[in-house]
Amino acid sequence: MRHTKTVGKPQLNGPYWRVPWWDRDGVRAFRNLGRADDLTKRDLARLVQEWEAEVEQMHKAPARGTVPTLSQWRERYHEVKAGLSEDSAELSGVVFDALIKHFGDVPLDTISVGGAADFRASVQARTTRGGEKISQQTVRKWMRYAKAIYSLAVRHEVVASNPFRHEQSAVLRIDKSWAYVRADQVPAILEHATSDGLRGLIVLCRLCAMRRDEARAVAWSDVDWQARTIRVRSAKRGEGTVAYRDPPMESQAYTILRSIFDRAPEGSHGPCSGLPDGETYIYAAMRAALLAAKVPLYAKPFHTLRKNCVSDWKTRFPSPVVDEWAGHDEAVSRAHYVAVPPDVLARATGVGIDPKTRIAELEAELAALKAQAAIAPSPSPSR
Repeated sequence: MRHTKTVGKPQLNGPYWRVPWWDRDGVRAFRNLGRADDLTKRDLARLVQEWEAEVEQMHKAPARGTVPTLSQWRERYHEVKAGLSEDSAELSGVVFDALIKHFGDVPLDTISVGGAADFRASVQARTTRGGEKISQQTVRKWMRYAKAIYSLAVRHEVVASNPFRHEQSAVLRIDKSWAYVRADQVPAILEHATSDGLRGLIVLCRLCAMRRDEARAVAWSDVDWQARTIRVRSAKRGEGTVAYRDPPMESQAYTILRSIFDRAPEGSHGPCSGLPDGETYIYAAMRAALLAAKVPLYAKPFHTLRKNCVSDWKTRFPSPVVDEWAGHDEAVSRAHYVAVPPDVLARATGVGIDPKTRIAELEAELAALKAQAAIAPSPSPSR
């Protein structure tokens, strides 16, 4: 039997007050109101009353004929969410397309909780271009976007409830056993790269923690040779994201980028100049360079290099500083980027480290610093 109440009496749940409530389908949920020791009786009564009013609003079904279709809501959604990054805007569009293909261009309020479950099953049945089933991480990402599409509709009182509210969408725990390309392997990879544009892309991802598209957009005028920093326009342009950041060029990155600059022809735009549009060429060229350098192949070649750089930096610089240089927050960094570099345990225990090799590494670092200091910095030259 459908529940006729909308909000029940508040109850203690450990140290917190919570209140049961029922959605338009009669499904019970709980709303947390706050810590019991922080709320007076008057505060508690006010919070319950406010939540009752909000739930009543959610129960009010829109008038017939006023609920937009999926395609109409798509236009409105992207108007409201104009600050989405290009990737997020593209993926939300893909999810809209999938919803329309699955349900037809129906009014938003015709999709039920059961329909949402059917849609999830259809997403799980999809395969990649290589014929493999898509991952659960991807399925959950699609459900997050579907939830977001309907959450906005609920907030705008276009529909009364979100049919995707019961679909699991939390990010699964990330396996951090991704590949690790050491900084001292970079010269061998660069030696076999087919162009200076590809060399610049590798250096900016592995030694400056840039996203691939950010690296490709860097101009020589963004490089401050004196301060040894690079102005990066963020590829993530969502709400609350800064427009730019200034990661450092450490000695290895400085030396390589300066040599690319010195060889660059007149009119060269930046370190990645000359790379063709699209992914096919750069991934094939990177694969060839890795094989020639005898570096084991790995997935997501440029994104993994960025992760490696963030992991290295986190062992040497304060975490908030690294997060700012990399252009993401601490939670994202901890979940998706930081893995303990293989040599850290060896440095901590001393096991497996040849003292002569370590001395040679330090001498090489010192020589690179001396060579860098010998270059008279110019005031951010441009081509």
